[in-house]
This record gives sequence, C-alpha cells and structure tokens, in this order.
Amino acid sequence: MGVFLPPNEFYKTLPKKPISSGAIIFDEHGKLLLVKAHYKKHWSLPGGLVDADESPHDACKREVLEEAGLTLKKLSLLCVHYVPKDDSFGDRIQFTFFGGEVMPEEQRKVKCGEDEIEECRFVSQEEAIELSGGPETRASKRLYTSLDVLKNALGAVYLEAGEKRE
Repeated sequence: MGVFLPPNEFYKTLPKKPISSGAIIFDEHGKLLLVKAHYKKHWSLPGGLVDADESPHDACKREVLEEAGLTLKKLSLLCVHYVPKDDSFGDRIQFTFFGGEVMPEEQRKVKCGEDEIEECRFVSQEEAIELSGGPETRASKRLYTSLDVLKNALGAVYLEAGEKRE
C-alpha cells in the first residue's frame, strides 16, 4: 500500500504544465489582429502565459490589454490545445478564445506593448497563417481550426499536437 500524503503535500507531487491563452480578434473587415514579439520568430495571436492563481480567461484579457492595448469585454472558448514536449519546451496547454470584433474607434486604441511587442496589425486570414509560420506549424493549425469553429459554429474543440481529437 502506498504512503498517504496530506492533500497539500500530494498536490506538490503532481506534474505541472504551463498554460497559455490567446484571442482571435477581428476588425470590421474580418482581418485578424496579430502581434510580433521581439523574442519570437513568428507572429501570433495576442495572448500569453497564465499567472499563478489566474484563470485562462482572465489571463487572455490581461495579455490582450498588455500586448495590444485593448480591453476585451466578452470571450468565448474556441479551442483547447495540448502541445506535447518538443525540443524547445515541455508539454503545455493552450486556450484560444474569440475576443470579438473591434470597431474603428477601438482600433485607434491598439498599441503595441512596449516591453514585449514590436508590431501589431490586422491581417487577412491567409496572411495570418503565413505570418504564424506557414500552414504546417502547430500555431497555424490551431489558428485555422479556431477560425473553422467560428465560421461553422462548431462549439469548442480539443487538439493534440495541432490535430483534432474526437
């Protein structure tokens, strides 16, 4: 029989996975907001890591405000993505939310987060896939799947390594 640990000790032994969240945000023409962090090779949706004791939902709102200067009022879950360990990182969980459409008066408020983001812009969906590293990257597959969920009102989906799991 195993050794019994009090709950607080037991929880310390459990594996830890970084969690991040990002938002799909459109302008009035259906273009997507992407950000280019100075430390990343490719562009990405605005978003980032979830802090301790913070929900993915709240982290998404905070990160969009920090990276693009936008205050999102409502988020809808599109995708949960389990990303297996690779050469750069251990395994992790990524949430993608729909942040809505930003009207022209709100677009004027878009400003890049000074410390982290070198550029923000609205781009076509095709350009977003290319700027995210091309159609075969996990980021692009997650983006494409999330856009498909929105377009076809599919409800949230689950991905592993960029592929849908049933």
